[in-house]
Amino acid sequence: MALRTWNRYLEYAQAYPIVTLFLSTLVLLSAGPIIIFACVTGISLGILVGVAAVIVIVIQSIVVSIAGAILLFVLGTIVVLAVFTFFWLVAGYLGFHFLRNLVIVFQAQHQEFQRQQQQKLHQQQKQ
Repeated sequence: MALRTWNRYLEYAQAYPIVTLFLSTLVLLSAGPIIIFACVTGISLGILVGVAAVIVIVIQSIVVSIAGAILLFVLGTIVVLAVFTFFWLVAGYLGFHFLRNLVIVFQAQHQEFQRQQQQKLHQQQKQ
């Protein structure tokens, strides 16, 4: 179809060169503003899309940085709490173990003291 139309145009151009020149010039002149508008619009849209892409990338990197900082803070807090919890569990266990042994030693000393008191009492009663 396009080839047939082009051939028809060439036939008119050979038969009527002045009219074809005038019509071609008229078509080009009427298409000129549309072409200029399309170019300006394309350039404007390209600039807008480029600026929007830069803004999106900047905002995205800021958001990712903030999210990363929050995530590191949360994970760091969890690790610190886990380490301190383990530390206090170990310290509590060792403290409890120490106090239990201390009570056992005091009870043994008290029993030994009572036994010695009873022996002294028996010796005094024998005399």
